[in-house]
Amino acid sequence: MKKCHSCGKLKSLEEFHANKNSKDGKSGDCKGCAIQRTKKWASEHPDRVKEQNKEFYLRDKEKYKERARLWALANPEKSQAIKNSWYQRKKKTKEYREKRKEQNRALYHADIEFSRAQVREEQAKRRQSTLDTGEIWSISKGWINYN
Repeated sequence: MKKCHSCGKLKSLEEFHANKNSKDGKSGDCKGCAIQRTKKWASEHPDRVKEQNKEFYLRDKEKYKERARLWALANPEKSQAIKNSWYQRKKKTKEYREKRKEQNRALYHADIEFSRAQVREEQAKRRQSTLDTGEIWSISKGWINYN
């Protein structure tokens, strides 16, 4: 049994975090009080919390991506709902559309020959599809069979 420094209650040693620097090997505050103190600090310093989280993520980026991938595989419905809500929020904002337009322009001009090659490749696929199926797409009439 140990008395918590914050709440003053007597609690079992399992209710205290480990602290190898203290005499008994446990921290002075119980787990509940430590969690409350941490939450209070985080609410008072949101910018520092965001900065720390970003540092943690950048340091172990692959680990976080793998964890997210595994979660998405284990929870396909929730994952799809999150993707859909993100997409719905983003696609409606004019700023997002303008930002994507600028990014696409920058990518196109960064390697214009590669971009032109991609366009030629897509056009060739479409032409071949038209020759294979005998159908052509018209904006006003939809798929038209020209044979």
